[in-house]
Amino acid sequence: MRYFIVTINPSIMKPSLLLVFLLLLVGCSKNNQNNGSEDPANDGQTTLQPKLPKVADKEASPNTFEYLVQGGQIVITGYNKDFFAKAKSEGNGGVIIPEEIDGMPVTIIGNRAFYRCDGLTSVLIPPTVVNIRLQAFSDCKNLTDVVISEGVTEIETAAFIRCRELKSVTFLGDAPLVGEDIFYFSHPHLAISYIPGTAGWDKKFCKKPTRRVTMEKVSVSEVSAKPVEEPVEEPVEEPVEEPVEEPVEEPVEEPVEEPVEEPAEEPAEEPAEEPAEEPAEEPAEEPAEEPAEEPANSEN
Repeated sequence: MRYFIVTINPSIMKPSLLLVFLLLLVGCSKNNQNNGSEDPANDGQTTLQPKLPKVADKEASPNTFEYLVQGGQIVITGYNKDFFAKAKSEGNGGVIIPEEIDGMPVTIIGNRAFYRCDGLTSVLIPPTVVNIRLQAFSDCKNLTDVVISEGVTEIETAAFIRCRELKSVTFLGDAPLVGEDIFYFSHPHLAISYIPGTAGWDKKFCKKPTRRVTMEKVSVSEVSAKPVEEPVEEPVEEPVEEPVEEPVEEPVEEPVEEPVEEPAEEPAEEPAEEPAEEPAEEPAEEPAEEPAEEPANSEN
């Protein structure tokens, strides 16, 4: 700020000169204010956003999880072991849980849903989720970073127990209700981060130290320029018009004229000539031979 020292003899000061002096002081004050720095976050060209750990580029496919439907909502109940085995071998185990599956919101991470998921290294829980249940992420030995969106209102007992490499948990909303031993046996340097302006935070949360999330300046144009993934419209299959089969004209069968059978002329039966009976010859009777009489012996 610049100051002007003016010595005025009151005896010769006129009202018009006094007015000029006052105007000069007001102008200097305005120039000083205009030369000051303005808040870049409010200049309409930049904005402040929380600096979050890198999790993944896009939401995971529904095939990454096992889930069930309850009352029109999705409950994550397990994970695809083949997917995470491959992620572990490739060193790319960051997962953004989708907000919707089959058009229904994902609202609950079920009991032991990611139990001993060694391929999971980081996870972002979407704002549609309201509850993280008992031991949901227990024994994930390679899990290092977790981002919990503002929709979560309750985390049940031992949800992240024995995640020994877990070093960063960031909450994007108010402090949720919690059970016991949420972060028991986690990394000794685990810190809980929260967004400035959210409620319910103290110096410690679940016996772990808390800190405010670092806010970074981001150009508004960069924020608006982020590509929005539009749902891929599946091509509508037009019904195939089946060719209309023209009725085949069956040839009209002309009735076959059956030949009229003329009655067969039966041959006239000629009277059979009966053979003349020849008189039977009677056998001639041979005279019976009389036995010869033996002469009687006379007794002498």
